[in-house]
Amino acid sequence: ITSQTRLTRTNNDDAHYQISGTITNYDPTLTVGVSGNQSSTNRLNVTVHIVLRKEGRLQDEIIRNLTDEIFNRIFSNW
Repeated sequence: ITSQTRLTRTNNDDAHYQISGTITNYDPTLTVGVSGNQSSTNRLNVTVHIVLRKEGRLQDEIIRNLTDEIFNRIFSNW
């Protein structure tokens, strides 16, 4: 986040964002495709729970942008 945005990390009480997250599940699929005797593709599905706290006036915009971004990531390579 700090390398790709103008945000900087702080531990002060006046932070603009408070972000926390937990990996709630992961599921490795070792053989998705087979080429000869070797697996050609491995897959790792990860489920995360993200909590984002921000100034109330931008909350609707953040939620809308997150929803749009998730939708675009899912269906852009369909």
